[in-house]
Amino acid sequence: GHIMINKTLNFTGLIFIILLFLYNSINYNSLPEKVPVHFDLYSNPDAWGYKKEIFLLPIIILALWIFMYLLFKYYVKFENFKSTFENKTISKDAINFNRRFITILNFELSTLLSFMGIKDVYNATGGNIDIGIFQFVIILVVIFSTIILHLYKCYKHKYF
Repeated sequence: GHIMINKTLNFTGLIFIILLFLYNSINYNSLPEKVPVHFDLYSNPDAWGYKKEIFLLPIIILALWIFMYLLFKYYVKFENFKSTFENKTISKDAINFNRRFITILNFELSTLLSFMGIKDVYNATGGNIDIGIFQFVIILVVIFSTIILHLYKCYKHKYF
């Protein structure tokens, strides 16, 4: 169960990043030379750049995904390394629980950021999806809810 869910979430997150790359590539020629490359909290463009910069976001998301995936993959080694200094070991359940948390967070970040990237390119090609500050709120609520739930469950199961 655990392994299959982790693999599915990791793979799905990566698929969304690939879809963002594809979407940007397909729409590249429809973009004006200058496109919004950064937005304020309310989704208003506050920085402009050349259209090739639309590939920066997918590269950043991919780098984040790789970092989180490596953290997930080598988490056991990290805990073993840590325990040599702290003179205490972490339970297998706690390790699996923390690895699942990393996977969920990675999935949430890669999918939410990919959707944002797709929306931004869609809007730059003439579309009009305007969710304003709601976009920022969604990301904050999802990420912080996941972190708070994880910390609560850690406390409840005494994984600290």
